[in-house]
Amino acid sequence: MIETIEQTIKAKGYEVTVDDKLGKVISSLEKVFESTQFKTPLMSEAFKEVGENKINEEVVNYLIETERLVKISDAVYFHTTALDQAKKAFN
Repeated sequence: MIETIEQTIKAKGYEVTVDDKLGKVISSLEKVFESTQFKTPLMSEAFKEVGENKINEEVVNYLIETERLVKISDAVYFHTTALDQAKKAFN
């Protein structure tokens, strides 16, 4: 069986396995977006900051799937903590 999440199709029950190397890239990229809050960098700038890597795009998709990064447009991404702060400010 398959399941769809937004525009992603995957085998039902499939989970990504994160090894140490991938975990470090995930953590580094997440920190870039978490530390910038509302002044989000372009994705290319974020990639340069964590080091150009073939798996960076996969890491972005992982962060979106795990709801730690939110894609607003092709160029704009926010960490969920920034969006949570914005919601609190407007409530």
